Amino acid sequence: MVQYLAIAFTLVSALGIAAYSLFIRIGTSKSDGTVNDALVVILLSNFVIVAPATVFLHHSVTVTPVGIAAFVGAGLVATILGRISYYKGIELAGSSRTEPLKATQLVYATVIPVIVLGEVLSVLQVAGILAIILGVVAISLESQSENVSSLASAKTGILFGLASGLFYGLEPTLAKIGIAENVPILVGITIKTVTALVLFVTYLRLSGWSFTARSSSSWFFIAAGAANTVFLVSYYAALERAPVTIVYPILQTSPLFIIGLSLLFVPSNLERITWKLVLGSVIIVAGTVIVIIA
Repeated sequence: MVQYLAIAFTLVSALGIAAYSLFIRIGTSKSDGTVNDALVVILLSNFVIVAPATVFLHHSVTVTPVGIAAFVGAGLVATILGRISYYKGIELAGSSRTEPLKATQLVYATVIPVIVLGEVLSVLQVAGILAIILGVVAISLESQSENVSSLASAKTGILFGLASGLFYGLEPTLAKIGIAENVPILVGITIKTVTALVLFVTYLRLSGWSFTARSSSSWFFIAAGAANTVFLVSYYAALERAPVTIVYPILQTSPLFIIGLSLLFVPSNLERITWKLVLGSVIIVAGTVIVIIA
């Protein structure tokens, strides 16, 4: 029963990722919205939603140094290092190369818990994970297509893409360590969000960034922040109840939700759905079913 509840939480978190992604896509399509603006608004939204609830429900909770360090690390590797590496990879090598490399996060997210946390992977789970990776890569290659003018830049971009996969793949193990220290979900999210917000804004300011978003894009970014909060709460609730090796592969069903939501709500000029995308999604679902029944 506990594992089925974890699967339900994971599917809700995948839906949250899909909604978050599409809100960003619409918001950044406006003339006054940038990705950096979106991320700052999303982190602020996370904090505004979660911090008051954390204070109200857990004001007397004592958190161990290991628990704090785990969630600080989760904010550092995923929200900061992962995103910076990912964006740099896209800049240098293009999305068509960077996105499939970022998909290697699933390998790290399932192998590292086996080594660090002693979790176990069956042969059937490995087969399912490989199918999910294949589906994610297929969707990524179909979704993006850029030309790279410099071979040297492309090679450097590939290294950044691989780095982003590693950083994103480290996060669930760190979160699981924090949860094992009995850190409440909302407390962990608050620690992670504050860490990411302070470090990311500092990084942007040092890079010469200034906030440019206006109302036409900001509302979509705020909606993305709410969807991202749903993702985080559901994701950590799933990690409380099941191993990373089950939760993280199922989380990769988010492209399927993105396709469904795009067909229903997003203009075709922003998101074009092809049979190859649908095929990739079917492969992801097949791999997910294998992971669940393994």
